[in-house]
Amino acid sequence: MSKIVGPLPAKIKKYILQRHLISPGETVLAAVSGGVDSMALLHLLFVLSEEIGFSLAAAHFDHQLRPTSKAEGDFVQRYCQRWNIPCYRGNADVKGLSVGKNLEDTARRLRYDFLYSQAAAIGATKIATAHHAGDQAETLLLHLLRGSGPEGLAAMSPCENMLIRPLLEVYKEDLREYGCSMGIGYCEDESNMQTKYLRNKIRLKLMPVLEEYNPNLVERLCDTAEICREENDFLNKCAGEAFAAIWLEEEQALCGKDFDALVLALQRRVLRLAYAKVLAAPEELRFSSLPPLSFAHVEALLALKEEQSFDLPGGLLAYRRGNIYFGQAKPALLVGEGSYKLLTNNEWQSLVGWGWSYKSWMEDGSIQSERKDTFVLDAASLENLYFRTRREGDFMLSSGKKQKRKLKEIFIDEGILPQQRANWPLLINKDELIWVPLLRKKKIDITQGQLLYIKLRKD
Repeated sequence: MSKIVGPLPAKIKKYILQRHLISPGETVLAAVSGGVDSMALLHLLFVLSEEIGFSLAAAHFDHQLRPTSKAEGDFVQRYCQRWNIPCYRGNADVKGLSVGKNLEDTARRLRYDFLYSQAAAIGATKIATAHHAGDQAETLLLHLLRGSGPEGLAAMSPCENMLIRPLLEVYKEDLREYGCSMGIGYCEDESNMQTKYLRNKIRLKLMPVLEEYNPNLVERLCDTAEICREENDFLNKCAGEAFAAIWLEEEQALCGKDFDALVLALQRRVLRLAYAKVLAAPEELRFSSLPPLSFAHVEALLALKEEQSFDLPGGLLAYRRGNIYFGQAKPALLVGEGSYKLLTNNEWQSLVGWGWSYKSWMEDGSIQSERKDTFVLDAASLENLYFRTRREGDFMLSSGKKQKRKLKEIFIDEGILPQQRANWPLLINKDELIWVPLLRKKKIDITQGQLLYIKLRKD
């Protein structure tokens, strides 16, 4: 077949070359169910393989949901033998494997897992499916009814990594007419007429009603999908660049400050990228077992406040501590090491490694300092005073409605970033927290006599 005859093969060839779906020398694995669409696809690719210069193979997956399913596989194999196309068959007990799950989703996952594994086995670089314009319109409506955003309304792309859809601009009627003109047989899947499946219900019931309002419904919905796809690709590009700039690989976290500066549309996408990154889900495995991240999950991540966590699908935990961490457990609480006994020589003493210094002295009198960087108490307390950094469960006694005020709450109320808290010095009297410098003091009764003054500064 050195020359393409008829308008449809020429149209498909142009579409393939313009979209760079297949390059010369590649091996293409066509997904063939035996229906009119996939049989037309198989023949079109067969006709075009010599023109473009690629190798062709076919794959048929038996879902074992109907008594006639094996015969359909035999039908596909006979046509492949007639056209000298290698044919590979797979099967699974979809009904048994979908117990407690969605049957359609299970069937789709198993089918694509087979296609990807078979492509890898024969060295195919592309997997071609027979999705056409009508399928595109159905997919957009399906996603719209489920409450999807631009990514869902983009519906199906002509090319997603290995997966290609050469027929997206072709109507089902054209495929049926082509198959008839070429004498290509096909199998009728009676389940396509069962409205218990949502996609069938959309095709058989919803779309005829909508076509009363717009006879060109399929064409207009495909236009919408094209617009959304281009805009979605642009947003994904922006989100990918933003993610790369704020992802902290060693910490498995998003930089909180930079994340908060992103616009909301990018925040949502960056969170999805972080989720996929931590679960190590490559794009090629998008049809496998990656648990879905819903809109509600993303909104819950956006609402996380300091020291709050949220469980995600796949056994993942997201935790907000300045940054947004993703992992199996909360990140370890950073704690400054050591403690410092209070010295009184009226000279600045460095709290080594904490980034603070202090000095203390004694005076006679009864006047207390109201400065936030200075604390005053009886000189007799000196023996029991020391500085340390935070520990889990730290609190300060309060005279208000709350008898105790958690240190974590104090830091949050005062806007102290998590990375600053680890080395924030705390003044301890025996085992009691009495001063969080610059932030909070415990009210101390001062008697007449010698007073101890303590002053801190950040280095």
